[in-house]
Amino acid sequence: LPISLIHSCGADKAIVTVDLDQARRVGCHTVKEGALTSMSQAATHEQELITGDTAGGLKWWDCDEAEPVHTTVTWHPQDDPTKERRITHIEVSPPMKGSRGSDFMVACTASGDLQVWELATGGKPQARIVSVGAAHSDEVTMARWSPDGKQIVSTGKDACICVWNFFTD
Repeated sequence: LPISLIHSCGADKAIVTVDLDQARRVGCHTVKEGALTSMSQAATHEQELITGDTAGGLKWWDCDEAEPVHTTVTWHPQDDPTKERRITHIEVSPPMKGSRGSDFMVACTASGDLQVWELATGGKPQARIVSVGAAHSDEVTMARWSPDGKQIVSTGKDACICVWNFFTD
């Protein structure tokens, strides 16, 4: 059966799931802090929705659970406290290394960093940061993976387009 669910998120701190076949909302999740700025859907396990927010947080969601099943932050406690932490965009990679799901995720930040996270495959949603790029002098607005997952192209408010080579073991 084709999957007919679509998801949206926004500054109202809500994720809404709509079933297109039924033409109605079938789920709604909300957070208390950090307006949602971006969302991506991974195919690695049940917890397929990943959101980024204004506080620099990443959250993994299972559509059957009311609360996020995993959270982490994109900043280090020793970072400059005045550094803006807002995530502007996230996107999961295409399947790599013969896997069936997304292996990595890119997170763009308002401070100009481009972060690459390795996603855990299996039953438990986790991620670890594997690389941080700092070529933009202003907010990174968008990043996309090449179809083979070997490059990332990012754009920023500094009017730059950066092409990043990405190598894995």
